[in-house]
Amino acid sequence: MCQKMTVINHTKNGFFLQCEKCKSYQVSFGNIYLELTAKELTHFQGFLAQLDPDHWEHVYCNCTIKRKIPIPTLQSNLQIMLNRAELEEFKNLLNVNATNAAALITAENVDYTVVLN
Repeated sequence: MCQKMTVINHTKNGFFLQCEKCKSYQVSFGNIYLELTAKELTHFQGFLAQLDPDHWEHVYCNCTIKRKIPIPTLQSNLQIMLNRAELEEFKNLLNVNATNAAALITAENVDYTVVLN
């Protein structure tokens, strides 16, 4: 287990960390937890960038499930299912399609109660 982690990004439902020693990545999003190498992260970000939510929502349009966008895993009978909002937050968490640091996190993603005195 990595001891010294650097926060790369975080959202309301997850965090994205890098180990300073071994340069591996840890991603936690909802009840999903991933440990990735740099190569695996690059491939996963590319997959998420090309994922077409419109296609999958059309494929599963007659299903009663709420989450209709699948992310396959190596286990053939296990898929991660997300809805469109979760997919966008997951992509933002992993900096997919981010053009600058200001685009990484917005005020809506900060879980903080504002108290005006």
